[in-house]
Amino acid sequence: IPNKSGRVTPVVMVDPKQSSDGGFERPVRNLGGHVMSLDSLVSADGVFDPVRVLVDRSSKERFEATYSEAVELASDMISGIDPWPKDYRQGFEVALLKALRFGVVNGASCVGEALRMADRESPLPAGMVGPIMDTLEASPLARAVLGVEPGSASLRTADGLSLIMVGSTRIPLPDEGAWEQSSLVQRIGSWLLKMMVFGSASAVSYRGGGVVILDEAWQFLAGPTGAQEVQRLMRLARSQQVLVVLASQRVSDFVDANLVGGISRGLLLPLDRGTGAVDQFGRRDDGQAGFALDLFQVERTDERLRRMSGARTVEGSDLPNWDSMRSLRDPQSGEVVRGTVGLYSDLSGRVVPAEIVIPPAFLAEISTNISDVRARGGAVSMRGAWWGAAP
Repeated sequence: IPNKSGRVTPVVMVDPKQSSDGGFERPVRNLGGHVMSLDSLVSADGVFDPVRVLVDRSSKERFEATYSEAVELASDMISGIDPWPKDYRQGFEVALLKALRFGVVNGASCVGEALRMADRESPLPAGMVGPIMDTLEASPLARAVLGVEPGSASLRTADGLSLIMVGSTRIPLPDEGAWEQSSLVQRIGSWLLKMMVFGSASAVSYRGGGVVILDEAWQFLAGPTGAQEVQRLMRLARSQQVLVVLASQRVSDFVDANLVGGISRGLLLPLDRGTGAVDQFGRRDDGQAGFALDLFQVERTDERLRRMSGARTVEGSDLPNWDSMRSLRDPQSGEVVRGTVGLYSDLSGRVVPAEIVIPPAFLAEISTNISDVRARGGAVSMRGAWWGAAP
């Protein structure tokens, strides 16, 4: 849809699930969207590179307002990843800042290009650039946050829908409180998660209205900087004209990360109820359903918990369980007879049940139901085993 600037609303959706079944990819492509996967260095080269994401060359004023932040963030990221031998980092910090600034001011569109331009102009300190380039050559994760190829796709210039998929790439993270002992790939993984949040928001900021969708949002709260980056995003989103959508089945992480005050509205879908056990402090385990109700200050009633956690079918049969909030299908035809029911909590704190009706043609594109995936010729993952449709 058009935003306030009259252009197609820029939307960046990040799918961080490893070995995702690609359920989002097909509908995004059919809608004319752009798909980038960290599996592919061609499509993902520097997709979250600070220079690509932040620098706006649409006018002299916008360039002056954006390039310094990009240079400083890029320098901070490289220093944080620290690809050099021990105790070399501090000796390179000033030269690194100067090299990045020279390259960006002279037209570089990514970090790798900026460093090469600066080195051609005046040789940089021995041992500074080589380890950075070696890291970019060796790590697909590093190539996602530090680009090498000029002219690769930029989220900042893309209108409409852009999907970022992790694909088969695993994002390793440092253990909590163990940043000093972290490995190179763990430091890269932590910066990648941070830039997925920061970079996506920056790419759609100040463009007349944009949207950032973080699927499996609990993953972005991991690592030493994850929760702070999401908190920062939620504080600045309104002033930057960005709508942030956080989708997750681990609602407890939002409560633990102190994000309760930053969430304005929500759609509470079916979730697990927990064991019902009471701990020594008198707190009852109502599972993720209980945390979701708490997040939006909705009373935990037995009816709400029962309906949110209810099975699709009546116990001992294949008949639809109309007491459940889950989507229901006819046992004979497999057709959807009622969509999922969500509890919608609005800006005024009102909570109402609402059926989610998805057009059948679109449901066939996005459904992760085994039969639907097979019908469109895809493959589905079940407990680590892959099941593919016959050609």
